[in-house]
Amino acid sequence: MSFIEVFCPHGHRLKVREEYSGRTGACPVCGAKVKVPEKKQSLSEDEILKLLGEAPPPRAENPTAEAVTEGPSQPAPARLPKKICEKCHREILAATRICPYCHTYLGFRDLSK
Repeated sequence: MSFIEVFCPHGHRLKVREEYSGRTGACPVCGAKVKVPEKKQSLSEDEILKLLGEAPPPRAENPTAEAVTEGPSQPAPARLPKKICEKCHREILAATRICPYCHTYLGFRDLSK
């Protein structure tokens, strides 16, 4: 018998029997509705390569100065605000409600104060 790991909207970790995949049930801890995902089907290497498309051409290890100066300069990507998880103390995005590392529900914090 195999199980599927599911998290309810409030962050409770549930192990559900695979036979319940695709169904909706109630979290036994808080009663919130939980959708059990469909059973994942494994893809062959050919199917994965078809989904990914063609590989980009390899980049040069040491680009020449000529290649670096060509074209318009690209602005640096914007950095998203981060915060520290209260339980595992890892850095996560500030908008995150459930820590992706320890699965702790962080809830709403008023950051304007």
